[in-house]
Amino acid sequence: MGFTKKLFEPLFAHPLDTIYELFINSLVASTGPIVVIFFQQILRNVENGLPYTENYPILGYIALTIFVPGVMRLFTSRHETRLYISANKYLFRKYLERFIYLDNEQVQRYGTGKLIAIIQDGLSAWTDQLWRMYVHAFPQMVAYLISLSLIVYIHIGFLIPAILFTIFEIVFIYVVNKKTHKYRTEKRKWHEGLSRQVTKIIMEKFTILKNGRIESEQKIIDQTWDKIYLAGSPQ
Repeated sequence: MGFTKKLFEPLFAHPLDTIYELFINSLVASTGPIVVIFFQQILRNVENGLPYTENYPILGYIALTIFVPGVMRLFTSRHETRLYISANKYLFRKYLERFIYLDNEQVQRYGTGKLIAIIQDGLSAWTDQLWRMYVHAFPQMVAYLISLSLIVYIHIGFLIPAILFTIFEIVFIYVVNKKTHKYRTEKRKWHEGLSRQVTKIIMEKFTILKNGRIESEQKIIDQTWDKIYLAGSPQ
């Protein structure tokens, strides 16, 4: 519970913006399943021999279902960016202040390069995960629940295969994610090492230039990029 609260802390700091983004993205993601429901009603009307004029209101609902979320998203496209920027501002303000209050011994123990990597790369990764949550994960979950309702409406017997397929998909994603986790960890570690190396070069540029270490320092960066490449693949 504490981890979840910590993870979503930047969004909790902007509750109204977060609720709006969850709503509009869920509305856009649900357009497909809702349109299918309307088309199913049209087919039922045709099968029952009803005149085509009976389908005109339904076609209007379909148009509204597609048009309204699209227009809302179009006119509020910068709102999504604003929430992302606001979350970044919140995190950078909070953790940069903590960095400023660190004593010199702690800075030396962690290393300036590593602290820069944590602040810049770590916080950006944090907000990227939140962005994926409110733009993709939550809206897709809402659309999935609507799809399940549609399946039940068509025939309740289809519900069990749909749930079994969903469970299989979740297990498959979990296994693949677990298998690739160590490679992502390695990749992140070498990215942090790259940030430290670049910081070192910037801070020691005069010493490097004086001692003719430009090529040797560049080789370290090249080797780090090679390790990042290897860490990005199980091979």
